[in-house]
Amino acid sequence: MIYASRGGIIWRTTDGGATEWEQLTVPGGTINFISVHPSDPDRVAVATTSTARVFVTEDGGQTWENLRLNLPNFSAQCVLWDDNGDDGLYVGMNYGIYYIDDTFSEWQPFNNNLPNVIITELEINQADGKIYAGSYGRGLWASEKYDSQLAAEQFLNDATVALFPNPAQDEFTLVLSEPDQTDIRVFNLSGQQLIYQADVDVNGPHRVNVSGLAAGVYFVRVSTAKGSVTKRLIVK
Repeated sequence: MIYASRGGIIWRTTDGGATEWEQLTVPGGTINFISVHPSDPDRVAVATTSTARVFVTEDGGQTWENLRLNLPNFSAQCVLWDDNGDDGLYVGMNYGIYYIDDTFSEWQPFNNNLPNVIITELEINQADGKIYAGSYGRGLWASEKYDSQLAAEQFLNDATVALFPNPAQDEFTLVLSEPDQTDIRVFNLSGQQLIYQADVDVNGPHRVNVSGLAAGVYFVRVSTAKGSVTKRLIVK
């Protein structure tokens, strides 16, 4: 089975294109990338420009499920299935990589040692068992595939980063579970970087001044050598 897309429409052929292609429609946005599950050709994920970011179908494109969940408000550039027994799915975004499978109800950050860069393609090399990420302007990056135990112990994740108060007014406080050298960025909903604090030694509560920001919703990206986490922040 082959899938191809143009704009917001997908075509599918079940005979290698020998006869007419079947036109399918994804419910929103331009399609940036298509990934077909390695062991189930009817299970397809697409990365789109819509606010839903990721759609998944399990019936060959007849119906689609919105899989946005807790993804940050950045463009989804690529998706990749991992036939790991749990239907693992990676998404590469304008800022970093996220992972989800049947054991999770939300996306998990997967940014160990990645720079703040657009991820344009993801591939798994079955020979060495690693996942490779192509980036915009920063070359090719490789990592062991997602492992929940490894992520909990070695990678930065939502549980190790706290922001408060949220909503914030003039400032918010950042706390890490362990002291670390940190880059802190604040983005608006359009992805524009408004605040950048580099190489901050976060050893206890660290305050970030947001008094210059208008009331609204923002995203705070916290990056260390262990990876990156993006959290939603409301400024009132």
